[in-house]
Formats: sequence, structure tokens, C-alpha cells
Amino acid sequence: MYIRNIYILIVIFIELCLPYGFLASTVNSDNILNRFNGLMDKIEYNLNNNNLDEACKNSNFALHLIEINLEELNKAQPNYSWSEISKLLKILPIQICSK
Repeated sequence: MYIRNIYILIVIFIELCLPYGFLASTVNSDNILNRFNGLMDKIEYNLNNNNLDEACKNSNFALHLIEINLEELNKAQPNYSWSEISKLLKILPIQICSK
């Protein structure tokens, strides 16, 4: 179980922290928005196919993406209510994720 948790942390680090955290200033707004939209598509697919664990994982990824790239996302899509989207992404795992 411990190794699985470390593996998950490494995957999260590689998937999100490197491309969008440390290098956020070099990634343009549209790429970040595209990544976010892709995660939302995955969440929808996961929910439609009753794959709740994957929906939770992608929800957490999307939330993290917003948190570390809020300024860029506001530039790319100023009409989105990023605070409301973040609230929803925080609620989703609480309601459906296995504990």
C-alpha cells in the first residue's frame, strides 16, 4: 500500500507539477485551458461509465491545474467562474470517492 501511494504521488508530480507548476510561465494559456478541458471530458466519461475512482483522480488533477494556473486560465477564458468550478471539483471527490 505504501509503494502504491508513493507511485501515485510520483505520477501526480510528473503529470501536473512539472508541466504546469514549475514551467507555468512558459506554457501558454490556451494549452492550459486545453488540458483543463481534456480533464473535464475525462471526468464526464468516467462518470458516464461509473468509473468513480478515475473521476475522482481527474477531478483532483483539474482542481490542482486551476489552483496553480489560475491567472493563465483567467486570461484564456475570463468568462468562466473559476472559483465556482473549483468548488464543484472539491465537492465531487467528497461525494463519490471511495475512502
